[in-house]
Amino acid sequence: MRISYAHQDKAAADAACAKIEADGIRCWIAPRDVPPGAEWAGAIINAIDNCRVMVLIFSSSSNGSRQIDREAQRAFDKEKSVIPFRIEDVDPQKSLAYYLGPVHWLDALTPPFDQHLQKLSASVKAFVQADKPGEDKEPLTLQKTETRQEAETKRLAEEQERQRLESEAAASREAEECARQAAVAEAESRRRERDAAAAQQAEAQRIEEEQRQQQKAETKRHAEEDAQRKKDEADAQRIAEERKQRDTEANRRTEEKKQRDQNWQGSRADAEPQTSTLKLVVLPWKPVETPQQAKKLTIVGMISVATLALLYLVMMGNSAAGLVFALLCAGCAVGTYFNSRVAAVAGFVLSFPGLVVLWPLSAFAGVRGTFATSRFRRASK
Repeated sequence: MRISYAHQDKAAADAACAKIEADGIRCWIAPRDVPPGAEWAGAIINAIDNCRVMVLIFSSSSNGSRQIDREAQRAFDKEKSVIPFRIEDVDPQKSLAYYLGPVHWLDALTPPFDQHLQKLSASVKAFVQADKPGEDKEPLTLQKTETRQEAETKRLAEEQERQRLESEAAASREAEECARQAAVAEAESRRRERDAAAAQQAEAQRIEEEQRQQQKAETKRHAEEDAQRKKDEADAQRIAEERKQRDTEANRRTEEKKQRDQNWQGSRADAEPQTSTLKLVVLPWKPVETPQQAKKLTIVGMISVATLALLYLVMMGNSAAGLVFALLCAGCAVGTYFNSRVAAVAGFVLSFPGLVVLWPLSAFAGVRGTFATSRFRRASK
């Protein structure tokens, strides 16, 4: 028979193995019966295939073990009798429940534990004897004729050998773990060195890139400053040229004005002196050349028309006709003074019937002065 268990339940498995072998039934249990140098999985498969009964030490540890699931599946696939021996009050998971659901269980939940081991040994005997048709139902003996003390001595020796092998395996695993950790540490050290070198290289590239960017920015700034300076110089030169042109134009205009003033002063000096208003009146054909002459003619015409208004008022007394003629002549005098061409012509018409020749001539002088003033104003605009 074979005992399947989780390594956490080794004490219960060893107790069950000792009890069953004490009753004369040979047990296969790992790691005691795994041949030295044999593959662990292969040895377990051979033990399951060649046994008659498999006892499964069931607990919370074996309930979550995938190895126990595979061993139970193998036993049921090979149509082996499986006795679940439950030492903890837990229900099997779905995978184990599929195989162990219809099987009768042996529970060892209450003390004493030896009583439950006795029931387990009896059940194993029954299954082993049932698998031997034609033989009597007497208890089987060990295949080797050895006393119970020799079997115990052999078991202890095998246990010691197993512990030695486990110690050697643990030492080997520890050495491998140390070597692995050293390799990991060395790889980590190399990785850190590579990272540090890469970081230094990246920092150097960043500094170099910043220097290039600063140089480009400095070059661009110098170019912009040069362009702005040239623009300022051009603007200053343009402003100076414009100022120079304005000064030249102002000087030219000043010279022209000065020249016009000199020409006018010369023309006045060369012209015949006008000593009286009477000369302007008796010379109506003389051309009017300056605004001052036009203004003087306008004043002469205004005075003549105003004088005519006074004569009408004096000669006609308080009559309505004298008052009307006086008002008309006064209005024409005012209009002539303010350069109204219509008023100047009307004043000339009113003064024309006068007995004295000087009145129409002086009124005509006012007409010429008014028209000449209007001409000079249009020319100045």
